[in-house]
Amino acid sequence: MERAELELSLLNEISRALGSTLDLQAAFDQTMRVLAEKLGMERGSLVLLDEPTGKLRTETAMGLTPEEIHRGTYALGEGITGTVVATGQSMVAADIKADERFLNRTGARPAPTPGVQTSFICVPIRTEGRTVGAISVDKRFHDLDTLRSDQRLLEIIASFIAQALKINEIVAQEREEWLEEKRSLSASLRGKYKFDNIIGSAPAMLDVFDTIAQVASSRATCLILGETGTGKELIAKAIHYNSNRADKPFIRVNCGALTGTLLESELFGHVKGSFTGAIKDKMGRFEVANLGTLFLDEIGTIDMGLQVKDRKRVV
Repeated sequence: MERAELELSLLNEISRALGSTLDLQAAFDQTMRVLAEKLGMERGSLVLLDEPTGKLRTETAMGLTPEEIHRGTYALGEGITGTVVATGQSMVAADIKADERFLNRTGARPAPTPGVQTSFICVPIRTEGRTVGAISVDKRFHDLDTLRSDQRLLEIIASFIAQALKINEIVAQEREEWLEEKRSLSASLRGKYKFDNIIGSAPAMLDVFDTIAQVASSRATCLILGETGTGKELIAKAIHYNSNRADKPFIRVNCGALTGTLLESELFGHVKGSFTGAIKDKMGRFEVANLGTLFLDEIGTIDMGLQVKDRKRVV
């Protein structure tokens, strides 16, 4: 295979690997496997800049033990890796044993083998006009033209990794915003369903409030009885949002609207093809409500045969 054709095939594989997951470790491992298989690269590492400290740490690596990865820290401007991040320029050592800039900080390289020359290529990872890290690889030396071609290829791969890092950063930021929104909503709901927001000062209602407080602090199953419109769901939500499960799901199922197989499927889920109309896997409400609260509205409408079957499955 010609070099140009080889590089195009390699870049397609790496692009797919980096675009198929948000797991940086898995994506980098796959990238290095492709480089090892197609270009004979022996080990590689990804270092990222911790801006508050100005230190570089090895984020993930292939061909290094956890202890070696832990030793892979650098100051800006230190060794080849630190210099690449400090300057934003690629660097190449044609023979690591003859280049004093190569520090072997990880201690991963074995003693030199007579007649074997190992090269080291390190290129910057740049995003939004700043250098955020570097990717480096070891490779047996063949000739300078091949080394320059490998450098150019690695620079393209570094741009792919930069995009993957940026996407990870965006996803992490959006996740944090979502969590903050969830915390805010949870606090709002807790405030909405505080006991003093439920109208009622009669002795019977005061007894209800006392019972809510007892039930909320336990994991006991609670049966709420009352005529339609008296606020059974309001009480259920008050129990949930005044318990230590308040930040977990509150799931309501209207048992009166579903019967037989449909209700069983709603509660326990099903796998694709388990019955007519089951066109895909479905998670049951018990699983969705895990660690939270499941409110079975109109539970008395469930036929007796299904109640016995469901009790066995829950137990």
